[in-house]
Amino acid sequence: MKLKRRLYSLIPLALLFAILAGLNLWTLILLPIGLLALRWYSMGLALFLSVSLYLIYHRIGGIYGLSVISLALLTAEMAYLDRKGAPKEHYLILLGAVLLAFPIYTLMVFLARFTPRLEVTGVAALFLVVLYLFLRMTTD
Repeated sequence: MKLKRRLYSLIPLALLFAILAGLNLWTLILLPIGLLALRWYSMGLALFLSVSLYLIYHRIGGIYGLSVISLALLTAEMAYLDRKGAPKEHYLILLGAVLLAFPIYTLMVFLARFTPRLEVTGVAALFLVVLYLFLRMTTD
């Protein structure tokens, strides 16, 4: 019996491209990569890297940049979970790990006042990736 595939990854993909289209309509060039990300994990990583490079090139950071990169990560990872037919608890772990990046970002902004200059968005994004990898390794 073939399992029915979920398409939860369409939600962050739609939000991602709604935000990116608000920035610049040329970002819709990334839409085919986003659609292919629903099928192949390598395309999900390509979407994540291309969105990251776009944000870096245009110097878009802060909560806005962190939100965009979080949606790109959610798209790639939720598509992977959709393909594997993962239980709903795995989606909650992923969402929790991504949402933890925002308090960490706020903490880094607060600490940046008292410490030498740090790139707060970069540190928060790094924490996001490290935290998610840690949670993924511990739950497998």
